[in-house]
Amino acid sequence: MSAVQEGAAAMAAAPAAGAVAAAPPAKAYVRLPPGSDTLVVSVTLGAKTSNLNRPLDEPLDKALARLSKNLTVKPAKKEKRKKGGAAGGSVSGADTSTDEPGAPLAVLYGDVEGRSPLDRSLPNGSAWPAAALLEVAGERFLVEVNPPTVDRLSIDRLAMVGYPTAAAVQLSFADPDACAWRWSAQRPGSTEWYDLGCTTQYYTPCAADEGSVLRVECVPGAWRARGGEGGEGSRELWAGEAVAGVTGPVQHGPERCSASVRCSHTPGPLAAPRQFRIMSYNILADQYAGSDYARNVLFNYCPPANLEPTYRRALVLRELLGYHADVVCLQEVDERAFSDFLTLHMGLQGYSGHYTNKMGRVKEGSATFWRSDRYTALAHHDMRLRDAFLRQPASAPAPDASASASGSGSGPASSGIRSVLPALHAQFAPLLDASPELERALQQVTTIAQATLLAPKNPAPGEGCLLVVNTHLFFHPYAPHIRNVHTAAILEEAAAFLERCAASADPAVAGPLAAAGPGPLGRPCVLFVGDLNSDLNDGIPGVVELLRRGRLPADYWDWVMGAAFKWGMGEEDADTMASETAKISAACAAAQAATGTGTGTATATATSSNDPAGPAPSGAAAGAGAAPSPEAAAAGSLFAADGHAFESAAASPSRPIPVTGIDITLPYTLRSADDLKTPYTNYTSGYKALLDYVWYEEQALRVVGAVPIPSEAEIGSFIPSPSFPSDHLAVVYDMEWRAPEEAAGGAAQ
Repeated sequence: MSAVQEGAAAMAAAPAAGAVAAAPPAKAYVRLPPGSDTLVVSVTLGAKTSNLNRPLDEPLDKALARLSKNLTVKPAKKEKRKKGGAAGGSVSGADTSTDEPGAPLAVLYGDVEGRSPLDRSLPNGSAWPAAALLEVAGERFLVEVNPPTVDRLSIDRLAMVGYPTAAAVQLSFADPDACAWRWSAQRPGSTEWYDLGCTTQYYTPCAADEGSVLRVECVPGAWRARGGEGGEGSRELWAGEAVAGVTGPVQHGPERCSASVRCSHTPGPLAAPRQFRIMSYNILADQYAGSDYARNVLFNYCPPANLEPTYRRALVLRELLGYHADVVCLQEVDERAFSDFLTLHMGLQGYSGHYTNKMGRVKEGSATFWRSDRYTALAHHDMRLRDAFLRQPASAPAPDASASASGSGSGPASSGIRSVLPALHAQFAPLLDASPELERALQQVTTIAQATLLAPKNPAPGEGCLLVVNTHLFFHPYAPHIRNVHTAAILEEAAAFLERCAASADPAVAGPLAAAGPGPLGRPCVLFVGDLNSDLNDGIPGVVELLRRGRLPADYWDWVMGAAFKWGMGEEDADTMASETAKISAACAAAQAATGTGTGTATATATSSNDPAGPAPSGAAAGAGAAPSPEAAAAGSLFAADGHAFESAAASPSRPIPVTGIDITLPYTLRSADDLKTPYTNYTSGYKALLDYVWYEEQALRVVGAVPIPSEAEIGSFIPSPSFPSDHLAVVYDMEWRAPEEAAGGAAQ
């Protein structure tokens, strides 16, 4: 019998209502947290409760004197007025008062019979842990040291039929697995509590509960040796005092919701060997959904009550649990939603999770969960993208221009002091050298990514480890260049992280890696997952092209859109950015036609900031050193010194167009799990697009199933809505490891 079952049995064995039972002995509780220099003694005598906080090195005599006074001596009239006239309640403090005349003596005994009083000169830290019995004013209390305790129990007021709810507890000196739970309901018009027969920490209200108030009770528990004897089989369950919490009346809840529409495709977890289910879901951060802008403008079609965190979280949770995914990647997760809600509910269903907050002051980020019975998380790597593009002073001058092109160039406003990018990201140096505005923006964007290395607990033949990379790329429609470089930098970081893990001497990493085997690739398989803010509405964006080809040329069409972007531009600047981007694109095409460079797509010439007239750095489009044509000069006049401020030709020199793109490469080539066929994952008023992806290495994996994206008729309206809790739709795929011989042959899916 498990600890929970034993605890439930103990609760069930309690006397029924109306039965006569002997009163349990009164208790005095002593709490001595590890590392503390004080202890707390809690005793209730009649209507008075004393929570006495005393130093460990104080003589026992002083603590007993103060305890006796708190519980037995009536306060003087002046003292009553000082305390607001309270006649009882809780009293705490670490004062050193002594017995007042006439106060009954308190005695502490080392035995339960009360025959061996403890020496009153002993320090509290020695006396109280050795005590068995306390006597105050003739009343006796059994002393329990560090009893299992519920410090705090909380439960959401909102409960809905068909949507799971759970109690969150903070425990001291208790084993969560040894705690006993009981749920009951108070039906409308009744004062009685009806036992619901649920003995878990969570409960899903049914139709019969509608209108009822739910009550959850927790009896904290811990295992201790029976009768002081050690050894397995001689322990007993030590139960603490029960604490309870209640919900509001159970509401009906939406019968049609995202879970009911979509989770019928995933009735249970995958059971086939070498298969796993992975999902990505931008759940819409509470702080965004609850803003005035969201309520009045962005999501003004959604009733305000359905944008409330408690309502949306319930729908999100039911959907997450309904997919039965093995790996869950979430974006726009509020810090508090992760710590107070998702960790609780997902943990109760067998998931472990990792959260990474965005940079800056915003309190939301990404979270990855995995099914604990399937995977062990060997290591995490949190990537903060500002750091990837933060230059550091170099230890020595650059030997030549080629070193500058490879990442050793001086950054903007460096006052002549040479600075370099981290070596891992040196390929971006020419781009940042040519665009100080971009470099400034990269130090403002809050984007992060998280990499989680997962090892299967019981790997099937040919099944390896997974490196799950979860991110939420920068949203701005005129910042594709930022998304391009962030994507490349994230996967560079992921590759370096894998190399570090492979070389790790830590047995917690090296052992499971070796046990899982190398997999079809000879290393963990990479999955790149998240809200990439890269739609297909205007063509294949740079991020998608980069991921599927493993490289992106300097003249790719969406590089040029970033030339009009400056940090701080908002929606009110959209027309200006669109107009100027069109000018830049036309001028670039004219410059290409005049010089015979490029591929016919919008491109830009590039020069190093160290030598503007010198040869083009490696990785840039050709033609930088050629004399500009009139068209190129006109294009150059669009830029001020920083390359992005649009001024008249008279205000700017006729220079080649500053770089808007460079050739970049990835350490991996990936395939989109939907083959780019998903019509939309974001569906709001005025905008619908595919933004959410799962990319994988097809040499090792294949897609064997997917949860269909609901039709517009199934969605019913723009989202979020009373049925769909986010402005995004989850993407869910069933993956299968290829057989080793198939992977070795590089078979196509």
